[in-house]
Order: sequence, then structure tokens, then C-alpha cells
Amino acid sequence: GDIVRLTEADQPRMAEVERKVLRHGNLDRGPYVWARIFAPGFKQTQALGVSFDGALEGYLVLRAEQVASPPFQDLHVTDIAAATPRAARRLLSFLAEHRSLAQHIHLNAGPDDPLLGMLPEPKYHQELVEPWMLRVLDVQSTLQSRGFAVERRLSFGIEVEDPVCPDHAGRYTVTVEEGRAQVERGGSGPALRAPVQALAPLFTGFRSASTLARMGALEGDPEALAAADRAFLGPMPVMKDMF
Repeated sequence: GDIVRLTEADQPRMAEVERKVLRHGNLDRGPYVWARIFAPGFKQTQALGVSFDGALEGYLVLRAEQVASPPFQDLHVTDIAAATPRAARRLLSFLAEHRSLAQHIHLNAGPDDPLLGMLPEPKYHQELVEPWMLRVLDVQSTLQSRGFAVERRLSFGIEVEDPVCPDHAGRYTVTVEEGRAQVERGGSGPALRAPVQALAPLFTGFRSASTLARMGALEGDPEALAAADRAFLGPMPVMKDMF
């Protein structure tokens, strides 16, 4: 593929590539977010794309930053997207060509980003920039608004402790079927017992019910833990953009 220079006028084409790799929960970028990508902190960047037969299949936006040790600069990739494997490989090879010019490359990405898995030698350090802040206020409507990638029917109870919003505390029965959840008050049988703080990482898929139980963040009967693990299974929540 050919490496081509891009400008802010190419933003619609870049957005088309970015939408092809967009995950659920990511921002649908508007002018403000794109302006932050092209000029983060009002710093100058360079946008480059990878083109095959005239069609843009990937791009990156980067800037150089001076450092104290040789070769005296780092590269910061403020945004990168590849709609095809060949575009991803070309972007990675382009960055590798700068190994004599930059000490480190800083990439804003999630821990399960495909680009990291395509490195021939996965030598990199990960740093959590800012953890998500999420608080479940209405247990019933929150769970019923979520999609679930579960093929067969499953059910479990959950007893919620919430001293701040006591109206939403208590026991619920969660029944997941055909990708949706039906949540009703009360019930009996195997259940999770969780303070409201444990619902956010469970709801987002950040941590499984079994992991939260090992942390002491919640308790549960083995049947309820297994059912919740299957229900909330999904990709780790990641957001590259600020808002």
C-alpha cells in the first residue's frame, strides 16, 4: 500500500475508515473530537493514510516530542485505524521504519487492540490512563437496556445493597433470553449478593462475576456465578476518546 499525506479536509474519509472498526460504546465522533485528534493540546500533528488502488483503508495521526536521551524524540500516535489486515500491517511497518529516529512510540489503544496482536515481537508496556467512572442508579432499567450475547435461556438472582439509593436495593431475578434481559423484583434460588459498587464492572463486562467474587467484591452461589459469567461475557470496555 501507498503512504499518503492527509489533511483535515480528508476527515470524512478518515471517519469512514474509523466507523468500520468502531466498537459498541465508542463515541460517534463529532467536530470537537476530531479537532482534538488533529491538534491535541494545540500541538502540531501529521496525518498519514495507507491507500490501495486509490482507496483509503487505514490512517494514523502522529506527532513528535523531544526527549532527553538519544535519538531525542518519541512518536505519539493520537489516532490510528485500519479497516483491513493489510492496512494494519502497512501502518505497523511504517512506524517500524522510524526505529532509528524515535526511542518510543506511544499508542492510544485498548488492551485487546488487533494492532497489538499483529506485532511480530509483542514488546510493549501498557498504562491505564484513566479508569471508567460508572454508577448504576436503576438496577432494573439498566440491566433491561443491555444486550446479551447468550443463545440459551438462563436465570439468576441478584441481591443488591445500595445505601445511597435504597429504593433500588433488594433482590432481583434476571432472566436472559434471545439477547435481552427481563428483570423482576423478588424471587428465590441461586443468587449473587453484591454492593452496588460491584455492578458497574459486572455490567460493562470489565470483570466477570467469578473474578469479582475472588476479589471479595461480591458473593454468590456457584450456579449464580456461572450464569452471570455467561450472561455478561463480552469484550473489555475501552474508549479512546475523551468527552
